Amino acid sequence: MIKGPADQQRRPDELLDLFRSVYPDPYEVEVNDLGKIPPDEFHTGDIIYWTDGIRAYHIGMIMLGTGGEKVIAQSTGSSYNNCALNYLSLKRGVVLSSFTELMDGSRGKNFSKNYRIVRYSIQSPDPCDGVQSFTFGGQTYHILGIGDQCWMKENLNVGSMIPGDSAQKQNGAIEKYCYGNDADNCTIYGGLYQWGEAMAYTTGNHVRGICPAGWHMPADSDFVILGNALGGLLTAGGKMKEAGTAHWTAPNKGATNSSGFTALPAGFYWYPDHTFDNLGNSEDFWTTTPGYANNIRRWGVYYEWDYFGYDDSDPQEGLSVRCLKDDTK
Repeated sequence: MIKGPADQQRRPDELLDLFRSVYPDPYEVEVNDLGKIPPDEFHTGDIIYWTDGIRAYHIGMIMLGTGGEKVIAQSTGSSYNNCALNYLSLKRGVVLSSFTELMDGSRGKNFSKNYRIVRYSIQSPDPCDGVQSFTFGGQTYHILGIGDQCWMKENLNVGSMIPGDSAQKQNGAIEKYCYGNDADNCTIYGGLYQWGEAMAYTTGNHVRGICPAGWHMPADSDFVILGNALGGLLTAGGKMKEAGTAHWTAPNKGATNSSGFTALPAGFYWYPDHTFDNLGNSEDFWTTTPGYANNIRRWGVYYEWDYFGYDDSDPQEGLSVRCLKDDTK
């Protein structure tokens, strides 16, 4: 019988409580006791323990060593057969024991007959609450979760089209530009809105603007969070852009759309010339955040780069709008 502190000896069915204590609600923990599977089927992150059928004694976590070999990760200060297998203890310091030592008994105990493997996965809560689409203004919008945020998957396309030589006005009706004064472009790329119109002539962070109820105009910080959730701003743009050149100009650098965000190159409405430019080349989104002087912060992706970047624009320009779901948790 292996000896160890009482708080490190658990029945196999008590392992779930250990993992849940590290990842509390609202995270979902799925735990599978795989039994005595062969070592070549071990996955990184698997938990290995020894049992006498009554108690389960923690041994370690399967990890890869510097040479790519399988090793057992243990918390510093614990003997290899009494390792406290929780995330926090592993973070305090990792000691690596040879997997073969553990199996062949050269460490003084032969675990090869009675070891078992537990495989678990941690799933963060769905920020979209399981909803996949909704209808607003007669159009269906799909939504997706990225990190802790829930985004519309298409650009907003709401309101009545007006010609590019007219200014959008605070008149109780939502007005939009369609690139090149062509309504088909609004169907593909969404509407282009001057900042005041997009904000419904209000100011402040996280205001609804012209977004549906329960959604809001994103602030500068929201796009920073989005970029970081996709691995950093230097490469996030590629993960956001629709892949290929059906809509984007070649080379559409780094575009994989692995995030599902499906950014399309809507171009923009240029003020004061009342013209349209950059269709196929760029996609820029308004934020609620003031920029330099009297300009407004915008975020965008571009055909020749894979980064996700920001700049400031005159509020009279016409840009795209992506709405962000209110955080109700």
